[in-house]
Amino acid sequence: MNFPSLPGLSCCSPAMCRDILRTFSETNNGEAAVQLMLRHIALMVGTSRAAIFSPVSPNGRSKRIIALPDWGLPHVASLPCHINTLELPIEKEDTLLGILHLTIASENLTYSTSLPDLSAELDLLSMALSKWNVEKKQKVQLRRHEKIARRLERQNSFMHSLYKISLDIVKQKDYARLMNTILIHAQNILEANFASIYLLNERLNLMEMKFIGPNVDPSVLGISLRQGQGGAGLVWTTGKFMVIHDYANWGNRVRLPWLDNVGTIAFLPLYYLNKMIGIICLGFADIDRSISASEKSMLQQF
Repeated sequence: MNFPSLPGLSCCSPAMCRDILRTFSETNNGEAAVQLMLRHIALMVGTSRAAIFSPVSPNGRSKRIIALPDWGLPHVASLPCHINTLELPIEKEDTLLGILHLTIASENLTYSTSLPDLSAELDLLSMALSKWNVEKKQKVQLRRHEKIARRLERQNSFMHSLYKISLDIVKQKDYARLMNTILIHAQNILEANFASIYLLNERLNLMEMKFIGPNVDPSVLGISLRQGQGGAGLVWTTGKFMVIHDYANWGNRVRLPWLDNVGTIAFLPLYYLNKMIGIICLGFADIDRSISASEKSMLQQF
């Protein structure tokens, strides 16, 4: 982000600067207004080092909120070794919003004798800092609402999927079509790159790859696994949902070249009347793809 500037600010009188900054603080974004005020105050006291820290918390710590960039005041000479750091409170309606740190080049400098009156500037800075705090809270709320909206959209998609699956059952459509419907909707809900279904062959005591989704190499059809073999074999043994990250380097993986493309893979057991009948596999290119509790809950409804 470029350091903000306003036309004519550097050559105005302090009173005119305050008027410009007051207007800017009221009409534009709070962060830029805080940076402008910090720059203006630094110019008034002749320093290029200024920062605002949060109020001291109960644990005795404070965090730097914002600092003046080193290139913000190129005409101010580098400070000598003998310096003082002044701490000035930034308050609004008896509430401490932060602490202004000014690094001044003088061993004997005191605020009362050597600095210009900054009370008006501190008032403007408190207004800008308060506005920035409100904006940050609004951004957090917006992100929270967007997250809830995405979750609701996914839940609606899930309910629609269950509705379509229920229609297939009611209309007594064939088993293969029902499984493909489950597969497609499970893949869509998690936005997976790959999806497939193993079905239990009780006669041979094997899990066999019977259905695959888009983007899956047909060579995987017909793969059969015993209990404990591969991810599906482990889920068959434990009966529990499982996620494996960096699948290509997992020691117990199924050794097929095409599966080198899978980063993360989730295995979801399929039950009917409390009996496991198969396993849904959902693959992702991302090796760190996490499955949230809500996603897991929706998938387990299948």
